[in-house]
Amino acid sequence: MKKIILLMIVILLNVSVIYAKETLELKNIDDNEFEYFEIKIENSIGKDKKDDLSSIINNDQSFDLFINNVKKFRLIPVSFVSRKARNRVCILSYFSDNNEFVDNLNIGYISREEDEITGSCQGINAVSVESINDKKFLLYIISNRVANHYENYTTVVTINSRDIQLDEELSSCINNNKIDSIAKARKAIKKCYHDKRIKN
Repeated sequence: MKKIILLMIVILLNVSVIYAKETLELKNIDDNEFEYFEIKIENSIGKDKKDDLSSIINNDQSFDLFINNVKKFRLIPVSFVSRKARNRVCILSYFSDNNEFVDNLNIGYISREEDEITGSCQGINAVSVESINDKKFLLYIISNRVANHYENYTTVVTINSRDIQLDEELSSCINNNKIDSIAKARKAIKKCYHDKRIKN
């Protein structure tokens, strides 16, 4: 009888591990490490950067992303004056767990029509991450933009254990509201899912 009870306990423990919600954590990157990443990022931007003084790395909003206590990505927001956009833009440079450069994501694409500036990204105000389900995680990035006035724009990035992608549908959905904090971004996301405007 004792053996049967012990066996049942072991099975229950294994099942709970399988279905346990994955843990997420953002940890600040050490200031001493930025020089290496600055070179990688500058190379990735290349000739699109207008001048050497235009790029700004948001050190205080740069993080290592851990999933179940294992580092998966290194996330570094950068703003610079883009020749292509003819404006200041913000990107998210991300690196693999072994610090290899992967890609740059546009954080809220800024366009310029003829001679009229439609939006200039000045920098990143806040970054946060949460789990939607066991396979999908959302990264919120709140940036400060200048058009006719100052405003906040929230970019939503979808993350799994292997990839990071800009989620234009979610970003568009939550920016129908005035989002100036992570708490408001989370509330807006829940409304998007509740209204069934976005598939989980």
